[in-house]
Amino acid sequence: MGAAAVSTGSAYVRPPPHIPLVIRMEMRKKADKQPILDGILGVSLIVHSHIGFDSIIVDYVHTRKFPLAGPIAAWALRAATGLAVWGVYEFNTNDVGTYHPPNIMG
Repeated sequence: MGAAAVSTGSAYVRPPPHIPLVIRMEMRKKADKQPILDGILGVSLIVHSHIGFDSIIVDYVHTRKFPLAGPIAAWALRAATGLAVWGVYEFNTNDVGTYHPPNIMG
């Protein structure tokens, strides 16, 4: 099975969609209120952000070089993460949820 011969003047032919894209499109059609998916998406985004910012603090604001600013930055990150978790919880329970706004937009 060789590669298809394509010249520079031929039109682009879109390949068929992959299975995950089709599954996601089906999920978008049925996503009225999915609290488990909302919770997983909200928490995973916050944990991902927390790990990234924590790496920045550990690498660049470590306590050996910045004995006061290092712990303040670490605790500020923890406080911001706690507030973000609380905000996502409120958004998921009292509003449309984390997964629904992309369905509204697209």
